[in-house]
Amino acid sequence: MALMLVIEAFLAWALSTEPAPLGIAVLLLSIPLVFLVGALLALRQRIREIKGGEIDDYRND
Repeated sequence: MALMLVIEAFLAWALSTEPAPLGIAVLLLSIPLVFLVGALLALRQRIREIKGGEIDDYRND
């Protein structure tokens, strides 16, 4: 996840030093953010599953 933030910061820096059209800049900056948000949502869902004890429902003991 930290790598995604580094990539996002690098893209922001690169786009600020060499001006690009606004649409291209928004597209390039949004791609890593989509993956980052997806990873955070999956992590939140998994934490809720663990706290809810859903894993215990699947045990055959």
